[in-house]
Amino acid sequence: MKLTPNAPIDRLKYIAKTYAKQPWVVIDMIDIIAHTVGEDHWKHEIERAAQEADPQFYEDMRAASVMYGGSQVANHRYALTGQREMPPRYAEVAQALVKLVGEDVLDFDEPNDADGAFPWMATQLSKLAKLVQKDVHKSGQWGGVVEYDHAYRFFRQKGTVIGQWLKKTRPNLTQMDADDVEEALETFEVEHRRSTLKGEIVREWDDGWTIQKLTTKELLESEGEEMQHCVGSYYDSVRHGKAEIYSLRDPQNEPHVTIEVKNNRVVQVKGKQNDTTQPKYRERVDEWIRESNFETEPKHLKEILAAIDASGYDYDDDEARIWDAERWHEAFGRTGAVDWLSVLGPYDFDLAESLSGEDVTPAEWDGWLWTIQRKLGDSQNYNDIPRYKAIQRIAGWLAARAAVVEKQGDHGPQISMGFGERATGYPLNVATETSEFLERSPGSERYWRGTEPEFRHRVDESDRNDPRYPYLDEAARWWNNLDVFDANGLDEIEEWIEDGFSLDDALSWREQGFEPHSAVERSGEVPSSVGDQADANAWRAVGVGPKLAAELRDAGITHEDLAALTRVRTLGGKNASEIVQLVKQLVRNRRR
Repeated sequence: MKLTPNAPIDRLKYIAKTYAKQPWVVIDMIDIIAHTVGEDHWKHEIERAAQEADPQFYEDMRAASVMYGGSQVANHRYALTGQREMPPRYAEVAQALVKLVGEDVLDFDEPNDADGAFPWMATQLSKLAKLVQKDVHKSGQWGGVVEYDHAYRFFRQKGTVIGQWLKKTRPNLTQMDADDVEEALETFEVEHRRSTLKGEIVREWDDGWTIQKLTTKELLESEGEEMQHCVGSYYDSVRHGKAEIYSLRDPQNEPHVTIEVKNNRVVQVKGKQNDTTQPKYRERVDEWIRESNFETEPKHLKEILAAIDASGYDYDDDEARIWDAERWHEAFGRTGAVDWLSVLGPYDFDLAESLSGEDVTPAEWDGWLWTIQRKLGDSQNYNDIPRYKAIQRIAGWLAARAAVVEKQGDHGPQISMGFGERATGYPLNVATETSEFLERSPGSERYWRGTEPEFRHRVDESDRNDPRYPYLDEAARWWNNLDVFDANGLDEIEEWIEDGFSLDDALSWREQGFEPHSAVERSGEVPSSVGDQADANAWRAVGVGPKLAAELRDAGITHEDLAALTRVRTLGGKNASEIVQLVKQLVRNRRR
């Protein structure tokens, strides 16, 4: 697109000619002028044009760090002080950029009061750059870079205001440096904004309060500075019709609320520093929104948004809140999203997706132990969901079995001593159980590792009162041995537990090829009533399972004999005949 010559480009051409030997100044002035006239994205446009037209120029431009943020002096400080080579064809790149900006890429025809200040800015940058090249500065090494970068950023941010100040006060710039101008602007800006910068009034109250529509870069930057938020950067969106910005102002023209509207919907309402709006201001804003028939929320997301709000999560802006609601809606539908948001926070979207993928419902998740939920949340490894789901189910079976033993007694195989103590003595000292479970966790370390020591002190009260909680460690041990139960997996584990077998007993029977029902049917090899529990526990205490205990009883050996034997030697996995010989030897030794 061929553009008509105008003041900004004429000033830039003058600067390019005057400071041709300082390409860093020329390139930084392109950026300052572009930002002042509203072409904030000039670098992207230049980059695209260069890639299409001249690949070599594009590479030279990259070497000159044109695309980077910050000033050219900051980016090339080592080259400017002679510690590195200058970028190739640096000066040619700067001059080519001026031509591209003026003729083919950017629209520099928007009038701006700062036109006359651009050459003065270039002079200030040139002087500061020379100090950098000498590497001599009162602030020490790189002090000149800091001074230059500060001036560059000041000119880039305040170009429009500098133009307003020049127009109104007519100062003699030749007698001033960047610091002088910055100091003069501090007072001018507030007075100027309040007295002259007013947008289109779209609503006015009898007491002088107004809602103003902000359409110019100057108005938006002024709003951003007074409100201490980023609306000053919205000019591109506003001028291209992608957004509308409004400001609630008092009779002295001081802003108190900034409102963003997109597609007839209010997407942001912000107080100072992006804070929530004070009620006394919100009443006026809400009144105006109703009168203007603006939408505040998409209708299909109202229930989901209500669920998000009920969570208490504080969003920085309403657009992010709407975006979150939309993705919850897309993934789970209206009802599903509301159900999940009743048990999870809006930030737990990935967790909800992973749980749903493992057929965990919101209601089921809500019933999970807090301990499990916390472990999963801390690890952020959602591949662990099937494991935690199974461990919790197993803990439920163990707790149910314990309740039966405690309430009705038992008439089948009994669980191991450790489990029996829990079953008959429940409730136990949960703090002790928790300590062992989280710190020692025999047989399940790889499923509970990484838990911080103080975690057990933060166990939720609902966990302390949940019958499943004391059995998590035992459940994890069952899960560790899941592969032993072949394709039957959890279904077989449930059968072993329901029939009263401990993990050790189940593994012993399984190793011999028995399934739960066939193990129960083997007469004489397992206790058959609650009355036999003490005998079974006594054999277990000396390391003997049901099958071996039956063989030793047939040989006339009691668990008391074995207890005496284990005080003097280790059985070491010996079979029944070997143990019988050891006991007889012990008896002979005693007779002597």
